[in-house]
Amino acid sequence: MMILALTLLAQALTGQNDSDLSCLRFNAETIVDEWWTQHAELVERPDGNKGLRIHVPDEGQTWPWHSGAVSPEGLFEGGKAYRIIVSFEPKALPDSKSGFYLFVRSDALGYGVDRWIQWRGEPNSPDEVSFPISLPQADDFRIHLGVHFSGTVVIDSITIEEGSGWKSWTDNELVDSPPDSLPEIRGPEPFTVDTPHVVDAPVFCVSDFGAISREEGGLPSDAPERNFEAFQAAFDAAPKSGGAIVRVPPGTYDFPARGSVVIHDFEDLLFDGCGSLFVYGTAERPMAFDVQRLHRAELRDFRVDWDWDVHALAYYGYVTDAASDGSWFDIEFHDEPELDPEDIWWNGMANIDPDTGIYQAGPQIGAFEVESIGKTGPGAFHVVPESPQTIRAGETYLVRNYTYNRFVIDMRDNVHLTLRDITIHSFPGMGFYVNGDQQYWRLIDCRIAHPEGELRPITCTTDGYHVARSKGYSIIDGAEFGGCGDDGINIHDNNSLGVRIVDTHTVIAENIVWWRNEYEEGDLIEFRNGDLSPTGFQSVLTAVEYDRDREEALMRFEDPVPQDLPHDAILFNRRYDSSHFVIRNSRFFDNWTRGVLIHASHGLVENNVFENNRHEAMRIETGWESRWGEGYTVENLVIRNNTVINPNAYGPSEGAAVHMGVYLPSGPTSYPVFRNVLFEGNTVKGAPGPAFRIGSFADVVFRNNRIEGVSPWISCDSYGGVIRASHGEGLYAVGNTWSDTPSTVLLQVDPDTTIRVYVGDGPIEE
Repeated sequence: MMILALTLLAQALTGQNDSDLSCLRFNAETIVDEWWTQHAELVERPDGNKGLRIHVPDEGQTWPWHSGAVSPEGLFEGGKAYRIIVSFEPKALPDSKSGFYLFVRSDALGYGVDRWIQWRGEPNSPDEVSFPISLPQADDFRIHLGVHFSGTVVIDSITIEEGSGWKSWTDNELVDSPPDSLPEIRGPEPFTVDTPHVVDAPVFCVSDFGAISREEGGLPSDAPERNFEAFQAAFDAAPKSGGAIVRVPPGTYDFPARGSVVIHDFEDLLFDGCGSLFVYGTAERPMAFDVQRLHRAELRDFRVDWDWDVHALAYYGYVTDAASDGSWFDIEFHDEPELDPEDIWWNGMANIDPDTGIYQAGPQIGAFEVESIGKTGPGAFHVVPESPQTIRAGETYLVRNYTYNRFVIDMRDNVHLTLRDITIHSFPGMGFYVNGDQQYWRLIDCRIAHPEGELRPITCTTDGYHVARSKGYSIIDGAEFGGCGDDGINIHDNNSLGVRIVDTHTVIAENIVWWRNEYEEGDLIEFRNGDLSPTGFQSVLTAVEYDRDREEALMRFEDPVPQDLPHDAILFNRRYDSSHFVIRNSRFFDNWTRGVLIHASHGLVENNVFENNRHEAMRIETGWESRWGEGYTVENLVIRNNTVINPNAYGPSEGAAVHMGVYLPSGPTSYPVFRNVLFEGNTVKGAPGPAFRIGSFADVVFRNNRIEGVSPWISCDSYGGVIRASHGEGLYAVGNTWSDTPSTVLLQVDPDTTIRVYVGDGPIEE
């Protein structure tokens, strides 16, 4: 097979280039005259011109986003590509998380289709940021320019050029010297998870300790408390080592408001639910099952559900009317005629088809407070939110009540743990949660799905499966995760941003959330620059002291600390590494956000189906922002033989089906955060934007993928269904095929930030 080499920095570079058909330039004075501004004033510049000084003081800032200038509508035409160039000079960046931002937003389409860039720069050094964007069809896009947390910047000008400047290829246009071979990317080495040794082990039946099922009839009023105590008593009676089986007779068991069944410190344990159903009716913590420090254990064959008669986790509501400015709306809950205002908690809304459970294109509404709500009829209400909401009349919304309230199975510090044939129908929080020093575990044939024959608004109200930190080696096989209120799967470790030097061995780490950034004596800490490139320094912690109120930690190290560490350094705790994972033969569908979110290395994602997830089918990323900092770097990742159907109705990442990139206060980085990634044999159907969108990479291979059609609501003709890349080196596109896409473009790259691009055969089909 011939591979055609295109080196983007070479003089021989060809391909189609968006031409600059028009150009708008706003200096500081025209911005003040024509834009909405705040925190802003005109100042004299050294060249005699005026600059727009935007200043947000650092005292008492808790809200991170402060708009300094917002453009009028009409600067952009929907469906076209543009490049926005900001000439600026930073004057003050008071802390590590501060910086500047620009985004382009359509109020009609909602936050999902925002186009974002952040940056920092060096104080008192004039600079320029260039931001290519491709816009969906809408006529109300505005530029929002501002300060993240706090800081001072002087804006000299903002220029809008029509045409992104990206290079596009429609076929094999240039023959050059091909590489000797494609990068060899294998994914994780095979590994196994051991099963418990329970042959001839003693059996402890929960009914012997007082558990009673609904099927037995005549349930006492304290049956939930009896069941909780009986389950716990059975585990307490079982020997901690030598093998034990805890068994549940088939049936339906109610559980009380409080208390976790604690399963701790066993070696060789089997918990067999025998197909039973466990029903919960309150969302008070702790978790349903607290599973810690098991060595060779298996939990299997049971179901978990929420009692919707106590309180619904979410509702379907039909908006009959709404103010154009978002100040009020009328909503009817057809299936809930007796609903009272206090039963609706407004923890997010997303428009949905109630007959199918499929999310529809349009804005997604976050949690909001209600100023007033009045009942206008059976299950009908007039709602006035405290702040305007983009809610549209004539559409049905999923209205969520719960988020992170209670989890089903909380797993920590286990080694060789199997969860098999466990089904979660619904729960007010996450389904499967992993934390701590857990290593070698698997979920086999586990499901998060509605009961057979039912279609509820939601299953788990947040992630179905969440790895907060671990030591890796995990397997998901035969899973079915659908209807979750956040991601189907999220695998990551946590980072933190910002340091201040105290002395030769001591720093203060900033932006520390104590429960998320668990640093302990003996941990190996690696320091990265603010763009995620290595500083070259890592050392073992000898002491750490948290200041929870200030969200800081005093950290002392074994080795001398370089005194020139950047203020915006990012810390990786190398005690944890959730790498070495397999996700195969599974289905991810109808989830509120992504199907799978990946921040770890040495992974294999194969033979899965991703269908109707509201955000990207797969998102591969690393970064830090004010709400979370997740992931280190990603390498040796294989994504193979998956099928993606109708992804990303909400529209982030330009509507991409699969996105790979970083999010940082300093903006995009050319450091290759993502190395040696293979996309092979995947099929993408109905993407509303790029089929694959990647950045900050080195050596990524697209081989024998198939892209079929696009969704019309977001795509502009210039990028629907394409492979799109920036800030990278070494992209290999070989043997891919396209059909029914809006243009003849196969591949788009940013020539200013991307080199070594190789395009192989794989024509568009007529």
